[in-house]
Amino acid sequence: MAKILIIEDEKEHIFMFRKRFEPMGYDIVEAHNGKEGIEKVKQEKPDLIFLDLVMPVMNGIEVCKALRDDPETKDVPIIVVSAVGEFELAQECLRAGANDFVRKPFEAKELIKKVNKLIKQGK
Repeated sequence: MAKILIIEDEKEHIFMFRKRFEPMGYDIVEAHNGKEGIEKVKQEKPDLIFLDLVMPVMNGIEVCKALRDDPETKDVPIIVVSAVGEFELAQECLRAGANDFVRKPFEAKELIKKVNKLIKQGK
C-alpha cells in the first residue's frame, strides 16, 4: 500500500485529503507544520508528499528545498497544494524541486491522476 504524507496546517484540508485517498487504499500520514513534515518524511518514508505553501515554522518552499537537499529524501515526489495561486509562486515551487503545483480548491479527478502517475514513476 502506497503512503502519502500530508504536510498541512489546516485540519479541514487534511480531512479532505483523507476522505479522498484513504478509500483508494492509500495510507495517510500527516504533519502540521514544515519542521514536523521533514521529520515525518524521514520516519515514515512516504511514496508521495502533499505540501502546503503557507504554514507555521517553515513554509512549503523552505520544506521543499530542505527535502531536495537531503540525499535521504531528495527523490520523494512532492505536489505543492495551495490556495495561493500566483504563477510566480508556482514557478518558485517547481524551481525548489516540487514535481507539481495544484491550487485549492482542487479538481479531485485531476489530482488523483497526478498522484497515481507520480507514485508509479517512483516505484
